[in-house]
Amino acid sequence: MRIAFDPARWFRIVNVTSGLAVDGGGAVAAGSKLKVWTPDDSTNLQFGIEDAGDGFVKLTNRAGGLVIDGAGAAAGGNPVQSAYTGATSQQWSITDTGGGVFVVANRAPGLVLDGGGSVPSGSPLKVWSDDGSPNLRWQFSVV
Repeated sequence: MRIAFDPARWFRIVNVTSGLAVDGGGAVAAGSKLKVWTPDDSTNLQFGIEDAGDGFVKLTNRAGGLVIDGAGAAAGGNPVQSAYTGATSQQWSITDTGGGVFVVANRAPGLVLDGGGSVPSGSPLKVWSDDGSPNLRWQFSVV
């Protein structure tokens, strides 16, 4: 089941396996890769979730103002940050899998955000085919 988020709030997106949060890296250039980082109060780790239409959302980093863009990455590839243009690669579905755990899938190729497993802080964020792994599952908390 897809759910709605309050667009006036900021969220931390934390991987179920590693406990690391999606990190936009701050005021970075468009095309910069995202990583996963030890959760703290940094705005680099905060994302707005806004309706993009048809049940999809855009995920905007609070620090840099750029959105998460699948950018045509193949499985194992890295999403990047871009200025929002409305492209389907910049739109995501957030689906509740139960117990406060979600899968985040890109509209264009259907690949999902992948925290990479038990990785160190600073590791790259990836996309992967959804195989049910907890590496591909996320929790959202309001900051």
